[in-house]
Amino acid sequence: MPTSTRGEQEAKLRILVLSNLYPPYVLGGYEIACHSVTRGLRAIGHDVEVLAAHAPFATPDDPAWVHRALSMRAYDAVEPHTADLADAKCYEAGASQYPNTSTLLSHLRRFRPDVVYVWNLWGIGGLALLDLLEQVGIAWVMHLMDSVPTYLLNNVAPISASLFARHDASLFRRGRAIAMSEHVLAEIESTCGVRFDHAPTIVPGWVNPVGLGQRSHYREGGMLRLVTAGSIQEIKGTRLIVEACARLVSEGKIDFYIDIYGFGSAEAYVQLAAQLGVSSHVRFLGPRTHDEILALLPEYDVFLFPTHAREPFGFAPIEAAACGVAPIITRNAGCAERLVDEVHALKIDRTAQSLACAIDRFLTGECDVAAMGKRAARMVRSDMNFDRCLSTVEQVLSEAVRPTDFRELDDQRLPRVLFAKHTLGQYLTARR
Repeated sequence: MPTSTRGEQEAKLRILVLSNLYPPYVLGGYEIACHSVTRGLRAIGHDVEVLAAHAPFATPDDPAWVHRALSMRAYDAVEPHTADLADAKCYEAGASQYPNTSTLLSHLRRFRPDVVYVWNLWGIGGLALLDLLEQVGIAWVMHLMDSVPTYLLNNVAPISASLFARHDASLFRRGRAIAMSEHVLAEIESTCGVRFDHAPTIVPGWVNPVGLGQRSHYREGGMLRLVTAGSIQEIKGTRLIVEACARLVSEGKIDFYIDIYGFGSAEAYVQLAAQLGVSSHVRFLGPRTHDEILALLPEYDVFLFPTHAREPFGFAPIEAAACGVAPIITRNAGCAERLVDEVHALKIDRTAQSLACAIDRFLTGECDVAAMGKRAARMVRSDMNFDRCLSTVEQVLSEAVRPTDFRELDDQRLPRVLFAKHTLGQYLTARR
């Protein structure tokens, strides 16, 4: 039968996960979350395959259902040296790479999915991939952990983007969306005007509490132990942490230390700590795997997350909270929607002074770090449990499924249309 329909009584779905990156190749939480949900959906019986970009290293342990067949140069270390080359690179990253579109078509023809579960499409010609799904009428759901429509639309010449997204960006309207926060949805609407016909479902960051340790004794020996983990860079607040530490020490507050784990160059921040005389209070301990960080978290009292104001969500403070580690977070980050100020976390303005004041409240005992850590752990382990979030994801995917006439995929004119749109978009990009 060419038409795919699925009765409500059938639980098993054929799901194609579409992503630019897939572990072990990761840049952050987006890829880790995609990996967790994909494995979760397979564990509860769904037939799931992954289509992602080639990793820059060998991945011999990939299961047979992971296909690294897409091309991606968006994160190449070498930047284009002319404006024309930069425009061309952005076009293939955001709008179209015909080999990737053709590869997706081949996988759709072979796998015949009920729904395509779309993650981050920047770097792989995301607009053309979504346009293909719309042309052949296959249901899709986009998981928004960042402002992906903004990246796809605003980094490409408008006339070229409109070939795929339509003049009013209505390409996105029929799809379903799962968003980590209202924060990211508001940013998408304000930056590129995209709205969805179906109200997006909010599925926040999650934690799988199975086997996860939890802090039991706080302020051992009178010492406040603080930690942060992730990327070492300005937008994540590394400088603010060092400067806040210096403020506290200058006020005679010394019963604390901060451990910083993360990827990126720490040299400038190590030098800053030395210049400010706080090297004994701030330790840069290098990168750790995600599992290693989860194992280390229960050794600390407080997790620091002075991230940039447009942080779409932030898994790290939620995971820390599940371990009983009280978070200090930027008040308008996405995860702040789930944590109540002075109940589950302390929320700060993004300044060294505000961060130092929050740490000081734990040092002086004005805020009971043990009580806050325990409240945060109870809430996250219950309300933000991975199984609960996965159930919601499964429901959204199931509701998105619609009858599909797969004969559209086999129309021999389709590859020619896809190639023509890609080539015209290239021409318009070069001519603008």
